[in-house]
Amino acid sequence: MEFPVYLLLPFLSSIIYAFSAVIFKKVLDAGTDPWFINFLSNAATCVLALPLLFADPMPLGAMPLARPLIAGVIFMVGQMASVLALKQGDVSVATPLLGMKVLLVALFTVTVLHQPVSPGLWAAAFMATFAFVLLRGPKGRSRSNFMSTVLYSLLCAASFALCDILIQKWAPSCGSGKFLTLMFIIIAVLSLVFVPIFRAGPLSYSLKTWKWLGWGILFIALQAIGMGIALSYFGNATATNIVFSSRGIWSVLIVWRLGALFGNKEKDAGKKTMVARLAGSTLLFAAIVLVIIKH
Repeated sequence: MEFPVYLLLPFLSSIIYAFSAVIFKKVLDAGTDPWFINFLSNAATCVLALPLLFADPMPLGAMPLARPLIAGVIFMVGQMASVLALKQGDVSVATPLLGMKVLLVALFTVTVLHQPVSPGLWAAAFMATFAFVLLRGPKGRSRSNFMSTVLYSLLCAASFALCDILIQKWAPSCGSGKFLTLMFIIIAVLSLVFVPIFRAGPLSYSLKTWKWLGWGILFIALQAIGMGIALSYFGNATATNIVFSSRGIWSVLIVWRLGALFGNKEKDAGKKTMVARLAGSTLLFAAIVLVIIKH
């Protein structure tokens, strides 16, 4: 059996994302504005993606600009919905629902790309989605804006899933490198809408906060570009997203082994939570193995 080498891109992106998530958690706890983080992350992704303009021979003027614009707008909708989901309600409600992206990618593969998804990939998608619930562990009682959290989370998952499918569908015919670069440029420009709602300016944050913020922004930009390349050049959004969903495993391991370096205390959540996360990690690993076998 030949290993699909391109799946190393979402695999590495998942590890990088896990580190960025732990870092962003640290700076958010220190009072950093989430809208400011979104703006800087999108700007950094745009800058790092610029070399991709020269990766394809297709002239820039030959590309239908509406396509990267649509993908960029959908990406921004998902990004804003993710922030609103966490702002409106509990993380224990929002985070498992965001994992629905894996299943929605499989659904959009059938409805948008009109491609069949094998029974093995469907099984892996369901396994990966359920694994996110286990990774969150037992949830506590919550009455805070439950339905708003559910709706925003599902909107976020659907937006990112549809964006992935559109990248796979449109990027190859438009020139993958140029498509991705234009999409990230559009996202960076759209991020200017965040500026009026910044709670504080750049000079209000300490040098230590900027140091952590810089690493987090670099990591989140690298994983976004890695996923974009995997989807646009190699396709198979379902398998790519299942492998990318291993970020849940790396997040648990980073919190367990390196959490103290980031001031993270999630490892003190209790035995039930850690057992549930271990079960979720195992199930997610099984889904990844199933993807590789089916390739």
